[in-house]
Amino acid sequence: MAGPLLLALLLVNGLRHSVANSGECKAPLGMEEGRIPDSAISASSSYEVKSVGPQNARIRQELNGGAWCPKAQISSEIREFLEVDLLKNHLVTWTETQGRFGNGQGQEYAEAYLVEYWRDSLSQWVVYKNTRGEKVLAGNSNTY
Repeated sequence: MAGPLLLALLLVNGLRHSVANSGECKAPLGMEEGRIPDSAISASSSYEVKSVGPQNARIRQELNGGAWCPKAQISSEIREFLEVDLLKNHLVTWTETQGRFGNGQGQEYAEAYLVEYWRDSLSQWVVYKNTRGEKVLAGNSNTY
């Protein structure tokens, strides 16, 4: 399942992208080791909630189906998203993506994605742009 993917807030599901310039912010926020609870992860849809629901969108984890998979295949007409509530304000300096390895059976990955974040002062979601003004970030070209 390759194609653009809309990510609300943050996809941490490895390719990295610099989101801000800060040498002091290098600590992970907790998607891999579980400090961010499953209840803080939601999605626009899931192909099957138990095996590939949003709670499975954790980097370097092979729980259940090994990833979050949206119900429909992503296309330019279909916007799906994964949302992570960080519970408090953070300066996000990296995002990381990974396809669904699924113990060697997975074939799904995002080739490109967007990051959006909530801006309290504007009361709206804002699309992240890198220093070159690019909104679409490169994802994966394989499942790992």
